[in-house]
Amino acid sequence: MKIKEIIELSARISDNEKVCDYLTKGASEYDDQGAEKETELYLRCLNIVISELAVDYSAFRIKEKISTESGIIEYSSLSENAIEIISVVDEYGNKLAYKLTPTYLKTTPNTVTIEYTYIPKSFKLDGEVELSNKKVTLSLMASGVAGEYVLVSGDYAKGMALIEKYHERLSKLFIGKGGILKERSFL
Repeated sequence: MKIKEIIELSARISDNEKVCDYLTKGASEYDDQGAEKETELYLRCLNIVISELAVDYSAFRIKEKISTESGIIEYSSLSENAIEIISVVDEYGNKLAYKLTPTYLKTTPNTVTIEYTYIPKSFKLDGEVELSNKKVTLSLMASGVAGEYVLVSGDYAKGMALIEKYHERLSKLFIGKGGILKERSFL
């Protein structure tokens, strides 16, 4: 999903034509400095929504191959900010036992592949976001961003209504009909 598309749809949902025009025409053709600042605010709201998806719904997963002679893998050596370790496997795909500590993961000395969820770094307007759960749609993301934007812009009632709808859609997507969200452990 392109970040620009998410923000443009968020602006449409929150009835902000100025930002829609700014995104469609581009900064060089659009004179209004306010539109640029509002677009940056939408971007901050997007990063809030993405962080929420990462922490509460494990929406970002990555597999990373690492070699370790000691069996100790510092979390700081991972390419992303890990939230939850899902699995550790050897080069043949066999699951390995591991122990989590506050600063590192301890496993068998070997070349291992760690699968984990993470909090992504901040996104830029020209970037893209790829969620591990493909059911999270452009419109779902945009509704969350629009809700956050309207809320921080001062329209508390409308903002809360949009956020409530967004969370309702998320619950249906991630919890499903059974109504149970799987228990997780965090780093």
